[in-house]
Amino acid sequence: MSKPTPAALLRGLGAHELDAFVSLAHPDPHGVLGAHPSGDGAWIVRAWHPDAADASCLPPGDRAPVAMTRVHPAGLWAARVEGLAPGAHCDFRFTFANGVTLRVTDPYAF
Repeated sequence: MSKPTPAALLRGLGAHELDAFVSLAHPDPHGVLGAHPSGDGAWIVRAWHPDAADASCLPPGDRAPVAMTRVHPAGLWAARVEGLAPGAHCDFRFTFANGVTLRVTDPYAF
């Protein structure tokens, strides 16, 4: 499967909702971040880190990392992940311009 477009990774988020999120005024960040069903069996997983130069989603188990796409210049990242079970918790690996990496568990997983 080809890499999804930023528009596909933002499906379900209107421009007003996205603007509210990146301006830190969104009333429900859980509605933007974390894993959301794509409607076809896969999941769209979104994370936020404005300072990251690169990001990966690390699905549970021994699965390979999934490269994330920066879908908004303010620091919103997203990936399409196949085969997640509902309620699965992913980790994220953020890489910064100086080469430092940070691994975090998705704080919006529930």
